[in-house]
Amino acid sequence: MKKKWGIYIVFLLGIQVASAQFQDDSLSYFLDGVDVVADDSAYQRKYSRTKYFVKEIYVYSVLAAAMFNEVEDTLKLMTSEKKKKKYIKKAYKDLKKEFGYEISQMTITRGHFLMKILHKETGMTAYEIVEKYRGKVKAKSWETILKLNNTTLKKYYSPEIEDVVLDRVLSEIESGKIIPKARPPVTERGRKAARKRKKEKRKKLRAKKKLIRKQKRKKS
Repeated sequence: MKKKWGIYIVFLLGIQVASAQFQDDSLSYFLDGVDVVADDSAYQRKYSRTKYFVKEIYVYSVLAAAMFNEVEDTLKLMTSEKKKKKYIKKAYKDLKKEFGYEISQMTITRGHFLMKILHKETGMTAYEIVEKYRGKVKAKSWETILKLNNTTLKKYYSPEIEDVVLDRVLSEIESGKIIPKARPPVTERGRKAARKRKKEKRKKLRAKKKLIRKQKRKKS
């Protein structure tokens, strides 16, 4: 039987959903610390499991990161602390409106991958985000609650160590080999962040192609 806990789940700027069902949906055949190069069958199981869950949460994970980055970029342009606080309050409401349902349905495994993707996209752990925008006391208290349920806000994306398989799945999604579950933005802030991320992605792709052409010319 799958275990369930009624707890507070923390997300982005400290979005808090009381008594969310934080469900353990881990599969019995999967060992989290498996050496992916030692056993091909173990690798394939880990790959299949990772692909299944990441396909489910990828779109709203990168959207969440894009919205957070948008908030960060805007705050950097502000000098008034009063205006910053007002802006953060509005951003907080938009984030709750955008992701409230997903967070209320969040499971341990999905939360694990979501926080990994957040770190990859923003350069900050969920703990650091909460600490920065909601304060050290709340960050520590929520971390304590999550630790009681064998998880943590301090998840890092480490593609060369424990996240080799996750890195492969994310690369395949970015290349179009894997199609993630669709999830359009529901708020204007979300749509704006999605457009900006798409524009930046195209810019990076053009730069990459330009670099490849330059390298080919040098070799010839």
